[in-house]
Amino acid sequence: MLLRVVIIPSIFIPRNDKNPWYFNTIISLLQDLLKTCVVLVDKDDCIKKSLGAAINNWPEKFRKKAQSLLVQLDKANRIIAVDSKDILALACINHPCQHCIGIAKTYLPRIVLAIDDCYKCAREQLSSVKIVPIVHVANYTVSNFADTCQQNSCGITLANGDWTQEQFEENILIPLFRDAKHIKIYDRMIGRSIRDKLEIKAFIPEHYNATLTWFLEVYLKCSSHKSTGIFEVYSGFDTGYLNEAKISEAQRVLRQFEKDMQTKFSFPSFKLTIKEEVRREQEMTHGRYLITDQIAILIERGFDLLWDDEQMINAKYNLIKDSRRIRDVGISYCQDSSIIANAVKQLPDL
Repeated sequence: MLLRVVIIPSIFIPRNDKNPWYFNTIISLLQDLLKTCVVLVDKDDCIKKSLGAAINNWPEKFRKKAQSLLVQLDKANRIIAVDSKDILALACINHPCQHCIGIAKTYLPRIVLAIDDCYKCAREQLSSVKIVPIVHVANYTVSNFADTCQQNSCGITLANGDWTQEQFEENILIPLFRDAKHIKIYDRMIGRSIRDKLEIKAFIPEHYNATLTWFLEVYLKCSSHKSTGIFEVYSGFDTGYLNEAKISEAQRVLRQFEKDMQTKFSFPSFKLTIKEEVRREQEMTHGRYLITDQIAILIERGFDLLWDDEQMINAKYNLIKDSRRIRDVGISYCQDSSIIANAVKQLPDL
């Protein structure tokens, strides 16, 4: 869902002030990056400073738009600084390019964008890295990558069993989690799911437990910020018509689940926040969302994503050898996550 990109700064150096196609192409590229990409740069800001310096020489009507898009990328935490001192490609005399080529060889982005002599140099230096395409910026709009950006921005719809757990992880979770510092999950049904079980022995149902456990495992495995990261789950619990004893039991079960997850993964930054709902008068948002400090997506079926044992067996899959399948689900981008966060924040904690 978030594609890593390396941009060689020379693509921003104006070629012809009288020909608007160049500036329009770069602005279109930046707009695509803002939808579904992250830009990898060095921690010394060599690449970032070079990008900004090049744009400063643009004609004003194009410069303001490009600068605004770069600021938006930065504010959305889509410009990611990575270690590059030990991986500089010294074959090039251009210092920003040394960082770009080194980063591309190490982090294997989905694309490297270059122009003219830098394009030729990048192709030579990355000739052994077959899985990273080097695209001349003049050909960006007709590239496979541009098509991928367009498809990504439209979201994804999966039929029941279309994908395996590993496919979902590779295509959705890892791209969302690997550069994220803060994960927030909103699904009112996780807490609600224990209400009907209060008469016997209450617990978080396995289908939610399995998905949340899986998501946290992936985050801790792939995130570059796992040591300082935060993983939060927000859900609701309807207290309508329940006595104090049952509400207290629900609180105990939910707090125990939070503690169990913290202990299992040695990760105290896993937080479960339950909001008090009272029938229709006071409810959490209906949509189910996964929101990071970089992007927000709507997951239409919520966090009940994995086939259970019965479904696997009925479809003739082996529970040990075969991958879990993913339930039918629609995933789309959410433009303003603050609306969801603010609405949930207004509800009292259970």
